[in-house]
Amino acid sequence: MNVRKLLALMALFPCLMLPYTSYASTPDAVDIAGRQRMLTQKMTKEALLVGLQPNTASYVQALVASQTLFHSSLQALKSGDSRQNIPKPSSKELRQIGEIERLWQPFSSVIDEIAQAKFASYSAIEQLISTNDSLLKESNKLVQIMASTVEDEQDEAKVNRVNLAGRQRMLSQRLAKQALSVCYHVDFFQNKNTATQTTSTFDLVLNGLINGSELLELEESTTSDEEDKLDEVYRYWSDYLAVINPVLDISYSVCSVQQIALIDKRSLDVLKNMNQAVQIAKAN
Repeated sequence: MNVRKLLALMALFPCLMLPYTSYASTPDAVDIAGRQRMLTQKMTKEALLVGLQPNTASYVQALVASQTLFHSSLQALKSGDSRQNIPKPSSKELRQIGEIERLWQPFSSVIDEIAQAKFASYSAIEQLISTNDSLLKESNKLVQIMASTVEDEQDEAKVNRVNLAGRQRMLSQRLAKQALSVCYHVDFFQNKNTATQTTSTFDLVLNGLINGSELLELEESTTSDEEDKLDEVYRYWSDYLAVINPVLDISYSVCSVQQIALIDKRSLDVLKNMNQAVQIAKAN
């Protein structure tokens, strides 16, 4: 084809001159979007810790670190980030990110107030409690949209595994949030009831990741490194429940300082090991 004909074609079809952009999601992008779900619960948990133990620097620092990570990850999902293997979002994903931003701005403002005061008032806690589930719901919608754009069948199975394993991270922090809400006496009976649902869901998915599940479309774990890590998660999860269950069984009373600290520690143990399981699932 001569140059004149090529130029004529480009004039008729200017899209030929544009670089190709793929909007197909990657397991890495789904992992990071899924991590946002966890952070909605972790931030609320950390605000409760500040409310229960005012002026505890480590809790305030953890809250600000979670806020910063959520914000930077949201910007990466919005703009794309080749370093993190996050493609530019499709128009549908971008609209959903807009919904998340709409909820995130007032949520983040409350966290700013708590961090500055090093104290979480009952009013501030109520604001976060009343909105964190909406932020979680919209963040989860983004994960589902992204997961639906995966093109390769093998990647589709991997993304489903990464998504469900990643959701376990969220459930580890959600359970801590619910238990600490009981300690704080906010939505006392509702949180006691929903904590049972959270526990059952975690058990169901963990069993599916280990043994396979037709319901969840999960294959049985086949690599020794993943099996070993999931067994480790199971042990940490059992230790976590041993701390959580007495709190959920208590009457309307005050949790001890030791119980509060142990709930946080055990939740982070499960979170850390479950996150390692997610990274193994991505690599396999």
